[in-house]
Amino acid sequence: MGMLRAYLIEDEPFARDELKYLLARLREVKVIGESDTMEEAVSDIKQLEPDVIFLDICLADGSGLEVAKQINRLKRPPWVVFATAFHQHALEAFELNAIDYITKPFMEDRIEQTIEKVKKLTEQQKAEGSLTHSKPSEKRKNKLAVSQGERIIMVDMDKIVYIGTEDRQVVLKSVDARFKIDAPLYEMTHKLGSFPFLRTHRGYIVNADFVEEVEPWFNGTYNLLLSDGSKVPVSRSYIKEIREYLDF
Repeated sequence: MGMLRAYLIEDEPFARDELKYLLARLREVKVIGESDTMEEAVSDIKQLEPDVIFLDICLADGSGLEVAKQINRLKRPPWVVFATAFHQHALEAFELNAIDYITKPFMEDRIEQTIEKVKKLTEQQKAEGSLTHSKPSEKRKNKLAVSQGERIIMVDMDKIVYIGTEDRQVVLKSVDARFKIDAPLYEMTHKLGSFPFLRTHRGYIVNADFVEEVEPWFNGTYNLLLSDGSKVPVSRSYIKEIREYLDF
């Protein structure tokens, strides 16, 4: 594959220069733009379409978490890597589909690990024809390969009810069966592609075609009641998107 195109969002010049230097040393990444504000970053990313963005949490005009939310709504969202001094926001970051979370001071070997992950996911995505980074004209795949020991089961996408994390294990629930999955949930998000598959929670992806009822829950959250009898939570981070998709 060619060089990865990266965009940096960081309001501390020293940290931004350090990250740019470490990426340049890898000789596999080209930094195509940088910004220290939310507004400029979102505008640039829409125009430049980088492969990956490195995003700080605290910016001069707001939060990097809000930038990630806006980026996730794009037709071709880049991979998101949070690069920050704050450890406590990791959970929120991964709820927003971040593929990595690195903390300052930046270490060269840690940056290299992140780039290897981006390369692997990008190559996998191209091989599988994932809709998340594909052109609208490309045909949506209708099968998902699920490894089960030495067997590979081809599951009909239309029959997938949800994929979720239960007892620290990622599981796929289909109309016909239930499978344990070795891949992390963020990877499954990119394999499944877009609608009708919706991220409802840091631990769940749901097929909207199986939603029968939206149940109000505590503190402004919801549960989705599915046609197979399952109940899946909707966290506050995803309520706006779920409301838009399901129109309620």
